[in-house]
Amino acid sequence: MAGPHDFESALNSLIDREIERLVNEIAWIDGRLLELGDDEESEVERKLLRILRRHLMKDLYELAGFVWDEPSVGGEVEHGAPLSSAVRARAET
Repeated sequence: MAGPHDFESALNSLIDREIERLVNEIAWIDGRLLELGDDEESEVERKLLRILRRHLMKDLYELAGFVWDEPSVGGEVEHGAPLSSAVRARAET
């Protein structure tokens, strides 16, 4: 029979994998944003990627145990904003 330590270990492993997945997806989005041009199609893709990035960042912060401060209405999340070192450290462990 699995004990509480086994459950905690499995849960932490699951959370760590999910954090790693989110970090990788955010990194891909950041790379894609840097590749986009100035045409209308790129601007549409840029807006959609920024929305997706904001949602992924919120999920990442919540998984890592931080409180997500929603930007003010109409505010943009900087697409190149670095992940906090605490979140990155958690993802790398």
